[in-house]
Amino acid sequence: MYLVQAMVVFWQKRILEIQMPVVRKIEDRGHGGLMPLRVTEGKGRAKKGGVRIPRLLIRCGFGCCDSRLEINYDDDPTRDLHTDTLEINGVFGTIDQWRQLLLPLLQLDVPGPKQTE
Repeated sequence: MYLVQAMVVFWQKRILEIQMPVVRKIEDRGHGGLMPLRVTEGKGRAKKGGVRIPRLLIRCGFGCCDSRLEINYDDDPTRDLHTDTLEINGVFGTIDQWRQLLLPLLQLDVPGPKQTE
C-alpha cells in the first residue's frame, strides 16, 4: 500500500513539472483569407546527453499536414551580425546572411550601406 501511495505522489509531482508549450497564432492582417500560422516556442534547457537550444516551430493553421519550419537560435546572442547564427530547417547561417537572403523577399528596406553585385 505504501508503494502505491509513493508512486501516486511521484506522478503528481512529475505532472506538475511538465508544461505544455504555448501555441501562438499569427493572423494575416490583410484580406488574404489564409489560416493563421501556429508558432510554438521551445525554451533552451539542459537535457540528458547535451543541451537543447531554443527554437521556434512554425506550422500551418489548418493542421492537416506535417509540414513545419524549425528555427533554432541562440538564447544568449552577442548582438554581432557576423558571429551570431540561426539554423533554419537544418541550414546554418549568420544573422547577416539570413538578412541578405530574406529581407529582399519580404520587400523591406534595411538601413545601412548598399551592396552592389
